[in-house]
Amino acid sequence: MPAKQAALQAANEKVQTTQSKLNDCKTALAAAQKEAANTQSNLDKVKADASSAQQKLQTAQKAYDEAKKKQEKMTASVASLTKKLAYEKKQLAHAKAVLALAQSKKATTKKKSTKKATTKKTTKKATKKKVAKKVKKAKKVVVASSKFTSLKGSKKAFVGKWKKAKSVSGYQVRYSTASSMKKAKTKSTKATKLKVSGLKSKKKYYVQLRSYRKLSGKTYYSAWTKAKTVKNR
Repeated sequence: MPAKQAALQAANEKVQTTQSKLNDCKTALAAAQKEAANTQSNLDKVKADASSAQQKLQTAQKAYDEAKKKQEKMTASVASLTKKLAYEKKQLAHAKAVLALAQSKKATTKKKSTKKATTKKTTKKATKKKVAKKVKKAKKVVVASSKFTSLKGSKKAFVGKWKKAKSVSGYQVRYSTASSMKKAKTKSTKATKLKVSGLKSKKKYYVQLRSYRKLSGKTYYSAWTKAKTVKNR
């Protein structure tokens, strides 16, 4: 009997030890599960941060691409403006040269006229009378004007019609894509109708009309009418 009691007591002690170890394992498992949950939470947070960073990177890349396109457009625009500026400078230099030449000729003419005036007063008076007579005669030549009664666009062309003016030799029509009539082209006709073709399609043109009269080998013109617009097909 003592031997059985000792064995039973040893078995109980072993069970208690095993139970204690089992409890320790459960505690360790619970701690491990808690740590795993914390790790998963941290991992989810890292993934969310990574996703947000990726979105920010895509947004930044898109903004960069748009900025690059704008820069390219601005570069092209600056190049175009530089080219235009160079052309305008060239035109200005040419205009200055022409003005200087005209002023030089005017000064030379004025000097010659002054010299002649001091030596030939009678001739000067006669010349003045002659010039005054010519001016007076020229002022008497008044060219009757006309105006458009119809202005219609067609395929790469337009047709203009106007009233017949009295005592005129013909008419002139000028047209341009610029309202300032820069680089305008002019067509002449004796009829009261004119078709202008060979134009650019789907363009708006500014059109003017005037009459002219030939008299004694000279041609006199009326004023240009106010520009009208027409759009072709």
